[in-house]
Amino acid sequence: MTVPARRSRPLGPAAQILLAAVFLGLSCPGVSAQAGADAPALVRRAAEARLAEDWFGAIELYLAALKLNPAYTDAVQGLAESYYALEEYGQALTRVTEARRLKGDDPALLSMEAFIRIGLGDSGKAAELFRAVLARLPNDLEARFGLALLDLRSGRSTDARTRLLESLRISPRNARALLSLALISADAGRDRDAETYIESALRYHSQDARTQYVAARLAARGGRVREAVDRARSALEIRPSYGEARRLLASLLLESGDPGTAATLMEAAVARDRGDALAWYTLGVARTRLGQTDPGVYAFEAALALRPDDEVARRALEDLVIDATPVEDPRRSRVAAERFARGRQFESNREYERALSEYRRGLKVDPYSKPGRERYAELLRLRGRPSSYLAELEFLKSLDKADPGILDAAENYASALTGAVGRSWGLDQLLLAKRPYRVILFALPSPGPAYHPEVGSVLTRALRDELARSARFEVLPSTGSAGSFADAFRTARDAGADWFCLVRTEETERDVRLSLDVYVARTGSPASSFSSLRSGNDRVSRAVSHLAGLLESAPPLRGTLLRRNGDAVLVDLGRNDGLAAGDLLRVVRKGSLVPDSQGIGITYKETDVTAEIEVTRTDEEVSEGILRRSGYLDRSNLGDSVVRKPKPPEPGTPGTGAPAGTPPGAGAAGAGGATTTGEPVWPGLFEEIRRLR
Repeated sequence: MTVPARRSRPLGPAAQILLAAVFLGLSCPGVSAQAGADAPALVRRAAEARLAEDWFGAIELYLAALKLNPAYTDAVQGLAESYYALEEYGQALTRVTEARRLKGDDPALLSMEAFIRIGLGDSGKAAELFRAVLARLPNDLEARFGLALLDLRSGRSTDARTRLLESLRISPRNARALLSLALISADAGRDRDAETYIESALRYHSQDARTQYVAARLAARGGRVREAVDRARSALEIRPSYGEARRLLASLLLESGDPGTAATLMEAAVARDRGDALAWYTLGVARTRLGQTDPGVYAFEAALALRPDDEVARRALEDLVIDATPVEDPRRSRVAAERFARGRQFESNREYERALSEYRRGLKVDPYSKPGRERYAELLRLRGRPSSYLAELEFLKSLDKADPGILDAAENYASALTGAVGRSWGLDQLLLAKRPYRVILFALPSPGPAYHPEVGSVLTRALRDELARSARFEVLPSTGSAGSFADAFRTARDAGADWFCLVRTEETERDVRLSLDVYVARTGSPASSFSSLRSGNDRVSRAVSHLAGLLESAPPLRGTLLRRNGDAVLVDLGRNDGLAAGDLLRVVRKGSLVPDSQGIGITYKETDVTAEIEVTRTDEEVSEGILRRSGYLDRSNLGDSVVRKPKPPEPGTPGTGAPAGTPPGAGAAGAGGATTTGEPVWPGLFEEIRRLR
C-alpha cells in the first residue's frame, strides 16, 4: 500500500452525494455511465485517478467495477485505499475486511488494515497485524514503517529511528525511510544528520514531489527561506495538484514579505478547488497583509463556510474587522453573532467561564450589540458580580439601548449597592487602573511551517487579549514578532516591562501547543516556562485560556493603598483577586517593592514594611480593612503597595529558597524556574511522517 495519507477536508456537494450513496448502498451518480466498460478497464482507470489523488473519481470507478463484478478483489482493495486517503477510516475498514474475506490474509491487506487501525486509534491491533506480516516477510518495508509510526505515536522516537535505519539497510534508497529519518533528526535537533538524509533523498528521488516538499519544510525550519521557496516550487512543478506544497509556498512568501505573490498563488488554488478551506484562509491572510479589507473578509468567511470550527480562521476574521472597520459597520454584528451563539450554548451547558469568554470576544468585535451585552451582563449577575452587572446596564443606557426592564434593574441595583465597599468610599471600583505588573509578549517562529500560515501571530494576539482583561497585568504594545531574543530583551527593557514572554506555536490539523517562555525584563534571565497542549474541539480557545490562566496565577498578589480614614483603609484588591474577610496584608513603602531578578516574584526589605492590614469587608475589586502600624510611627501613605502577609513556616519545613532580602513567602508564587506541566507527547512529528504514506 503506497497511498499517501491526506488531511481530511470538508466535502463539496457532489462528493457528499457520492459518499452518502456509498454509505447507504445506493447507486452512485455517474456510475451507470461506466456500464459500457469492463471491470478490469474501470479498475485501471480508477488506479490512474488514485495516482492523481482524485479520490472521488477513483471511488466512482471502483464502485462501477464492483457493480459489474461484486467479488472483484482489486476494486474492493482500491476502495479501501481511497477511503483511507479521505480519512474515512470506518468505511475503509469495512472494505479491507471484505477484501481479506475474498483474498485471505494477504500481507498487503494486513498492512493496509493495520494503517487503517492506526487512523482509528487502535494501536494494539495495528501492531499485532504488522508483526504478523513480519513473521511471514521479515524484510517487509510497509510493516517496518508502520511499527516505526507506532513508536513515534508512543513518543519513542529513538526506537522509530532504529527501525527506519534497519529499513535503509534493506533498501538504501527507500525514499520514505530517508525522509522520515530526516524529519526525526531535525525534530531532535540533529541538523547535520537531517541534512545528510535529505541530501540522499534528493539524490535518488529529486523528481518525487513529496521529497521536494519535505526538503522545503526542513529548509524553512532551518531559516533558509530562499531554498525552501525553490523546493516548494519544484514540488508544485512535479505535481501541480499538490495542495500542501502550494500552501507551504504561500506561507513562505508571506514570511519573506511578498503577500502579493502569495495572494496570486492562493487565488489559483481556490480557482482549482473552491472547497479548499485552508487555501481560502491563506488567501485571507495575504489580502489582509495587502490592506485589502473587503477581499480579506470574503476569503476568511469562505474558509469558515467550509469549516465552521476553524478557530484560527475565525480569530483572523475577527481581528481584521476589529482593526479595519468602523464600530458601526454591519459586518461586525454578523461576525460577532457566532460568538454570542456559542456563549448561549456554553451557558445552557453550565460552562459559565467559557460562556463569559465568548461574550467578551463577541463584544470586542461588536461593542454596541444590545443582545450580546444583555446576556453578558446577566451572566455577570449570576456569577455574583453585581457591580459589573450594573456597569453593563449603565453602558446600555449610555447607548440609548435600555428598555424599561433594563432601566428598572439598573435603578434597583444602584440602590442595593449604595452600602457596598466601593460606593461607601465614594469610589467607582471598576474604573481603577490596578494592573500592578507590566508584561510584553512576542511571537516566535514555529519550528516548522504550521498548519495555518501566520498562526503564531494570531494566537499571540489571542493570548494578549486574554491577559488584557486581567487585573494583574498591563499588557504593553509590541510589534507582535521577535526577530531574536536580544531584540525582545531590548524592547522589553526599554518599555519598562517587568517580564517579557516569547510565545511559540506548534500546530497540526487536530492539535495545538502553545509554549510560553518568561524572562525578567531587567536582566534577561529565565523566569518560568509554561505549555498548553490541547486536541479536539475548541482546542485553540482552551489552550489560550489555560496558558493565560497559568501566567496570571504566577506572580504574587499585589495592590495599592487607595484611601484612609484613620485606621480604616481601602485597598484595590477584592473578591475577584481572591481576597476574603480576615485575610492579612502587608503595607510596603511605595517604590521599594520590585520584581525579583530571577523568577516571577517580588522582593522587598523587611524594613520597608510599614503596617499590616486585616481585611474586614470585600467588594468585587476593592476591600476595606483595619490598619495596624509597624512600630511607633505611622509611616503608611496613600500609594504604598500591599501584598499578602506570608504564612509563618511550619516547624521543620525547609526554606523557600527566596532571594536574599525577600521575606519568607514573599514572591514565592512562580519564583522558580521552568514549570512542569505534565503535557503528553506532541503528536506533530507522528502526523508529519504519517502523511508520507
